[in-house]
Amino acid sequence: MSHDESIAFAEIVSLLKRYCADKRSGMMYIATDANQSAQLVLNNGEISYIYFFNKRGDEALRLIPEIKMGRVRFSDGGAPELNCELPDTEEILRYLSAVAGLGPAIESRTYAGGMLNEDQKKALEEGLAIFIGPMATIICEEHLADEQDLATAIDKLAQEIPSDEQAVQFGSAMKNKFSL
Repeated sequence: MSHDESIAFAEIVSLLKRYCADKRSGMMYIATDANQSAQLVLNNGEISYIYFFNKRGDEALRLIPEIKMGRVRFSDGGAPELNCELPDTEEILRYLSAVAGLGPAIESRTYAGGMLNEDQKKALEEGLAIFIGPMATIICEEHLADEQDLATAIDKLAQEIPSDEQAVQFGSAMKNKFSL
């Protein structure tokens, strides 16, 4: 099955969900409008491998939501023996559905890997900049590169604020923003 015209990310996620529900095996190829490519391997409806923008596994999964539009092709048949470290398929689909606006928002963790998404990182950096200025960019690059949940990231960043009172204000503001 092939979609010769570009479709929105939400529609790409809907197709992936359908392929998984239909227990398909094969390779889903996505050519993005930004001239990038993604590949997902399905084995009987289970996602066993994700590749996107020179990344694999959890790293690729974290970046997949950057796709805005793309052309999709699914190649049925024996899926290649590619595997990588990933959350289970149900959790991947929940994460992608939430990001695409197709399902309920995900709480403090974006998926089993615990990685923060780009919107969360941006909000944390902007919040931190209120208290420490432009240094927030450098501090966030250092602290938000590791796998962690949102609450842990907020606590780590709060420790970088010299004033205890302001650190508490930052922590409270961010936890309120993300409903933690």
